[in-house]
Amino acid sequence: PEECSSDRLVLADESLRNQFHDMLRDQASHIWNFCSSALKENNVSLQTQENVLQCLQSWLRYVPANPAMIESSPLLPWIFHSLSNSNNDLYELAVDVVIEIVRMYPSDYESNVGLIQKVIPLVMALGQPDSSENVPKSPFQN
Repeated sequence: PEECSSDRLVLADESLRNQFHDMLRDQASHIWNFCSSALKENNVSLQTQENVLQCLQSWLRYVPANPAMIESSPLLPWIFHSLSNSNNDLYELAVDVVIEIVRMYPSDYESNVGLIQKVIPLVMALGQPDSSENVPKSPFQN
């Protein structure tokens, strides 16, 4: 999705960039479902989990997905579960994804309210002394 915003991609007609961006936005739910499916496999490797987080970060940054879809995705609790232990190899990538969610879905847009209402308690739970109990369990096997 980075290419739709890249200045290095020179197009004779800039409307093509907008069409490409619209096509990506229409496919965002498929990407989230694909990432979710990748995590449902048995014995998912650390590399696969890292790739999923990198993919989500990129799509969040460049393609505005429907906030209700993100809110209901099983990936959201998994992302926060990855944050519950700072010694986890996925911690920094999960932080980057949460930052993108908060940055791209500000609370001053009514369409984002449901997502923000779900994210805020998850973020606040991370600061608690025993945050692993307050963060939802991952719906995926680790």
